[in-house]
Amino acid sequence: MGSKNKSIRKMNNAGLTLVEMIVTFALLGLFMVAACRVIAYTVNIYFAAKGIDNSLVVADLIADKTEGLVGSMCDSDTLDYDTINNADTGVTANDTLPYINDDKLYFVNDTNCPVCVWEEDGELRVTYYNKITGTDAVGNELIEYKQVPWSFDKKAYMGYSIKEGSFHLNKAGAGYPDNVYKLEFTITSPKFGDYPTTRYIKCFNKSEAVAP
Repeated sequence: MGSKNKSIRKMNNAGLTLVEMIVTFALLGLFMVAACRVIAYTVNIYFAAKGIDNSLVVADLIADKTEGLVGSMCDSDTLDYDTINNADTGVTANDTLPYINDDKLYFVNDTNCPVCVWEEDGELRVTYYNKITGTDAVGNELIEYKQVPWSFDKKAYMGYSIKEGSFHLNKAGAGYPDNVYKLEFTITSPKFGDYPTTRYIKCFNKSEAVAP
């Protein structure tokens, strides 16, 4: 009777065998591999979603600023075209504003200030031509336009840029009122790729005559 109890106690204290340990570590390894793959997929999805979200934020930032500028467009014939032309804009007295030259849109806003909008080095660029009046030595009126550049801080682009040659700002074309412009550009990132954007901008200060 006593020897039987001793035998049972010895069997209960045997612990894990080598085979059981191998099976345990093998199962643990499988679970770890599966967990790592799930984590990797989750991280990839997160950064892909973050990339799309950031590209949308930057695209809206550029589009909203451009819409705010172009939407204030007015007709004007009070410009000193010779002075504007001396600022290397390409605008002459034979041209009427709004005027597009080399993918640069020149127009006059609702404060009668000439404005130029374009893309350069992957960024949105704006130049305001502030009118300055004065008189010469004999009392004749002098008019000149001081160029005031504007652009977003580079940090606002969050590593993105406007893809070269993708920024276009033109009349919307047939079927749209003459005071509607079409803005097209593509946001690009070496890591997240391209994100195209299109927006139609209505100039409420201009006539709504339908384009032919």
